[in-house]
Amino acid sequence: MKIEKLKNTIQDCNINFLLGSGLSCPYLALLGNIEALLTDLDSAPIDATFKKIIRVSLYKRYFDQVINKNLQILDGDANAGRVLQQYKAFLRCWHSILVKRKVTILSKEINLFTTNIDIFLDKALVLLR
Repeated sequence: MKIEKLKNTIQDCNINFLLGSGLSCPYLALLGNIEALLTDLDSAPIDATFKKIIRVSLYKRYFDQVINKNLQILDGDANAGRVLQQYKAFLRCWHSILVKRKVTILSKEINLFTTNIDIFLDKALVLLR
């Protein structure tokens, strides 16, 4: 019975996905509580020079573990392949579902929203053309 309800929902509704933190693991590290650490740092009772060093260290970690890895994804890093394949499989799956959609009032599209700063989704879409 649940599968029938799911089929009807797919046929009759707009489909939206929010892709967020963790989707690009294990290739990209989770940033954990970096925002909280930066916020706490502002009110920490330590020397301004030490605050700068800590702040720069946190930003460096973010750059190394997320931002810089986008270049590696573009360059076709083999270690990114598994995550990229998962993105492509997700997109292929929904494409095949939408092609079979019988409702003519709704478009054959899904809405993808992401909070991620990586380019896995972009690259997967380009590769599926």
